[in-house]
Amino acid sequence: MKAIQLLKKYSVLDWIILVVLVVVFYHAAGKIGGYAQKYYRYGYNLVADSAVDRPGEGKTVSLEILSGMTVSQVGNLLEENGLIRSSSTFVLKESMSEYKGQIQPGTYEVSSEMSMDQILALITGHGEAEE
Repeated sequence: MKAIQLLKKYSVLDWIILVVLVVVFYHAAGKIGGYAQKYYRYGYNLVADSAVDRPGEGKTVSLEILSGMTVSQVGNLLEENGLIRSSSTFVLKESMSEYKGQIQPGTYEVSSEMSMDQILALITGHGEAEE
């Protein structure tokens, strides 16, 4: 009975506006949630510094870093070869690390079982990757 009274209280236009507002709000909440999830993963990958693959499941790639390559280009190369998850995370990681500005040209054997810190140590000449 109350539902019928409620329906009679508002016009069809009022109900259409309400439905449109609910749909818009639902869509906006989904977009915001998507951005939140994206930036959560970005932050998690930066702090967790985990390898792409588990020990025993990875691949090794011979990676050539050319003289003059930017950190962004190196990150893209690593990402394209499946050695890191995100080149933008790699760039930020390098800029905040003890290896900042120290990437050396050369050919490196890089494994998808290595963390970004291990990769940075390797390509900056600070030793072999730690197991």
